[in-house]
Amino acid sequence: MRSSVLKSIEEYRELSDTLIFNHTIIDTIQYVSMGNSINLITGLFKVENGVQQGAIEGRWFYSMGYRKAFEKLYLKCVEVGG
Repeated sequence: MRSSVLKSIEEYRELSDTLIFNHTIIDTIQYVSMGNSINLITGLFKVENGVQQGAIEGRWFYSMGYRKAFEKLYLKCVEVGG
């Protein structure tokens, strides 16, 4: 999923200025953590796919990963009047 998100952002010209930032966020192997502020606990394993559950940017990355599929579905709906 991470690679398809980054590829989608790269292909979407209007978002090209965010590519380096987004690459830094999701193209790294990260420790799993939970909690907040001073109560943050880091797990003993790392995540290599997807994004941290509950991450603010998670929904946006999801939509970017499926952007082409959503666009194809939209065009098909327009074509058949749905």
